[in-house]
Amino acid sequence: MPDEDEETSATETSECHLQLAVRSTDEVKINYPLSVFLFDDTGELVLQTEVSDAETPFTHSLNKGEYILSAFSGLSEDDFTLPLEPLSTSYLSIKEPMNSRLPLMSGQSRIQLKQPTEVTLTLSYVVSALQFSFTGIPADATEVSLQVSPVSTGYSFDGNYKEDTDACSVSCSLKENVWTAGPVYVLPSTWSKAHLSITVTRPGKNETYSYTYAESLSPGQPYNFSGSYSEGVSLEGNFEIEGWKPAVDIEFDFSTGDDSDTEQPEEPEEGENPPLSGDGVLYASSLPEANSIWEDYYVWKTEPAGNNAVNAILIAPEQWYELAIDGMERLETYEINGLTDWRVFTETEARELIQFLQGATIESLNELLSQASMDQILYTKEERYLCAEGNKSFCLKTKTCTNIGTKTNYYLRPVKTVCIKLK
Repeated sequence: MPDEDEETSATETSECHLQLAVRSTDEVKINYPLSVFLFDDTGELVLQTEVSDAETPFTHSLNKGEYILSAFSGLSEDDFTLPLEPLSTSYLSIKEPMNSRLPLMSGQSRIQLKQPTEVTLTLSYVVSALQFSFTGIPADATEVSLQVSPVSTGYSFDGNYKEDTDACSVSCSLKENVWTAGPVYVLPSTWSKAHLSITVTRPGKNETYSYTYAESLSPGQPYNFSGSYSEGVSLEGNFEIEGWKPAVDIEFDFSTGDDSDTEQPEEPEEGENPPLSGDGVLYASSLPEANSIWEDYYVWKTEPAGNNAVNAILIAPEQWYELAIDGMERLETYEINGLTDWRVFTETEARELIQFLQGATIESLNELLSQASMDQILYTKEERYLCAEGNKSFCLKTKTCTNIGTKTNYYLRPVKTVCIKLK
């Protein structure tokens, strides 16, 4: 039988001390308590605890090994339901009416625990903030309510949105002849455009109006939706939250029917240059079509940009397999045919590409790329491409978009948006 000293020595060599410090993007306020979850390399839950305040340290002794650390701020049982036996891939579910009163923040990290380790985890918003303001509503209206769709129904411990979607229900209150609501916080769905359905309850009838925003909602982004019942447009000033991205103000007229007021890019007046989504204009003898080879690029998408011009998303002919930090550095100097300032896919583009390249489409695309001597798009569960400014990666096969690891290689495929105009 080993003596006490031998038992102590064995414990010291098999366990390591883990200490956690948290911070937020732009040093915004973190709502306590902090919910902390620790999973082993198989995804099984090892530890679930709360940190009561910023002055209370999180420390724990663990066996050596690989762990997934996940922390949340604003995770209230009033707004979210946790699975009884969570795995790292499990989702916490947002409760009806599909919005929360506190902004949910989250951060994840993969840890190789071989020695005493201090982890600094940066929390960022995983919700969108929505605020609503409606003017000119008839005086006999007794209620104004609305639904926003689609919104995600859950968020996983390893940092992914649930693909299942629902509608967020919001009730407005009347103050000084203006019906307002918010801010409320929703888990955004990046798969499709945001749709609003506004119901005005009047004596003996309900009136329903629709509006479609031309983009999907984004995490960490405040949106100010304002509309007028009688005068066409009303803008209720700025909606700013400290530490969040600049607010998006969206103004619209009340109108009936689906997609009846979808926001569209403005047509340029005759003689004006077309609007630019990129940083320059390319002049050509013919305009490219979507899903085609043009010059030395693959043209993924196009949209009209006035007379004799299109905005196009170009995908570079080559790709690299490297650390995310190295890939982003490569982009700073990447140039082809004089075109500079390339980027990675946005998260929205990544999800659109996942939907686009399903089934036979990926095979026909790779055949097209091969004929043009371009690198093929990789489509197995092991290959992941960088997106979201190098902060996330996506896999076409598994249809997932997740946070990156600092020691993992990813594929870099440069992307650029340009305006192409006829000579």
